[in-house]
Amino acid sequence: MTIDPTRYYSQSEIAPLIGLGTKAVTRECRRGTLRASRLTCRNYRIQGQAAIDFLQAREIAPAMKKRKKEA
Repeated sequence: MTIDPTRYYSQSEIAPLIGLGTKAVTRECRRGTLRASRLTCRNYRIQGQAAIDFLQAREIAPAMKKRKKEA
């Protein structure tokens, strides 16, 4: 399933799409690492583009290959 950048998702809808649990999504929203609109003290709406940006920020660069020692 792909993330629609223009759609707004609830925590429970976006959690499986970004590979986190619902509580972890709420925690990331509170921290500010996942941009969201706050509806009530515990309910957030996350725009698809914000979830995509969150995933891109968490990407790990590929490891560099080790050079062989020259004799």
